[in-house]
Amino acid sequence: MSPTAKDAAAALKPRDVIFGLTLQNIPTINLRQQYAHDRQIVFDQRFDDMINDWKWGRMPSPVTVAYPEPDAFFTTLFRTTIVGIECTLQASAIEELAFTKRLTKSLHDRLRKPGKLAPSMAEAYYNQIPATVNANARLRVHDGKLWKLVRRFYEEVRNPISHGCQLSDVKPEPLRATFSMFDQVYNWIDSWSDPRRIHQILATTQFKPIK
Repeated sequence: MSPTAKDAAAALKPRDVIFGLTLQNIPTINLRQQYAHDRQIVFDQRFDDMINDWKWGRMPSPVTVAYPEPDAFFTTLFRTTIVGIECTLQASAIEELAFTKRLTKSLHDRLRKPGKLAPSMAEAYYNQIPATVNANARLRVHDGKLWKLVRRFYEEVRNPISHGCQLSDVKPEPLRATFSMFDQVYNWIDSWSDPRRIHQILATTQFKPIK
């Protein structure tokens, strides 16, 4: 059955929180577009020269006032990319469940609190969340090699940079290798969810893709 405006509203309803702020789901299309923009930086053929010039202060101007050198910039880029993937995982699961009439309030609440789903964030996001859509969608089942890589990345990079560490002496090839892993993760997400699902609801909600 095709999704209706009522289905979309229930799955993506904004909610009021502290200080009078309001939160709502980030449309997955926005997350995809942001990722496409960021990976283009890393895979640009001029990237090697840019990193070298940036480190030695030979850039015409800093990328932003806050990032006069590449280590801090790419630490932040990694954080936002990882958060984008985690948001995509949550949103994709919620959308799939909502539009196949399987999303309950209890399940929705569980998906919103991944820290309670498993002892580690990697296990919660890459196995427990997709398992609510399909048991075979778990990354450990779909691609054991990629799961081991992701789990190690979370232990050695994602968790430390979320708790006071930053990248040091960044180089193009390690950055590209990391984004190649991110590409594999998005391909895996597309294996158990519809990457164009959001297009089915854009016409019936207030959400618009970023330009």
